[in-house]
Amino acid sequence: MFYLRAITKRYNNPLLLQIEDKFSGVTIGCINIPQVTCADDLALITHTPEEMQGMIDSVGDFAQRERYCINPTKSSVLMYKNSSKIKSDDCKYHMCGKLLPNEINTTHLGIQRNTSNSADIENKINLGRRAAYSLMGAGLHCGNGLKQDICARLWNSEIVPRLTFGLEVMNLKNKDINVLEAFQRKSLKQIQGLPDKAPKYSSFSSTKESHLLK
Repeated sequence: MFYLRAITKRYNNPLLLQIEDKFSGVTIGCINIPQVTCADDLALITHTPEEMQGMIDSVGDFAQRERYCINPTKSSVLMYKNSSKIKSDDCKYHMCGKLLPNEINTTHLGIQRNTSNSADIENKINLGRRAAYSLMGAGLHCGNGLKQDICARLWNSEIVPRLTFGLEVMNLKNKDINVLEAFQRKSLKQIQGLPDKAPKYSSFSSTKESHLLK
């Protein structure tokens, strides 16, 4: 997997260097970041519509010159909310003569993105609940199921990653964290056969479990 990423990045290296030389993108300290890459996925980042269109033109021209196609169904523009008065409907971006859609929600590297950069907590809980149900056949339940320490390992390795994937790049509110913690406490009590009115931290202590987000 690492080798594939290196080959892909080396192939697109002229494009990446061109974007870095011509555009400033966003700034972290004194470092300009106009693009981020992962394998064959390229994300362009900037504060101005003019610079965004310029970067899109560079990507389209490079693709035509190297004779490879960019998947139009996986290419879109997402404008985060900011203090400027620019609206997403006022910005039209084109690549190789085709209009790119301005999305409200999109998926990037498996992470659900939206214009407010907020997390879809309900979807995260549904993912965690489905993962827990899928492990019930393996013994993730009370009664004659697996031992508590093994259940804790399953919870940490199989369910927690699905609950927390991508949340580190989202604008999480305290209520979002509380909802995730409440789901975890309730699920762990059910796995251990504890009543819902059991002490708040009984589920954590008996399964050696810690908070989802610190």
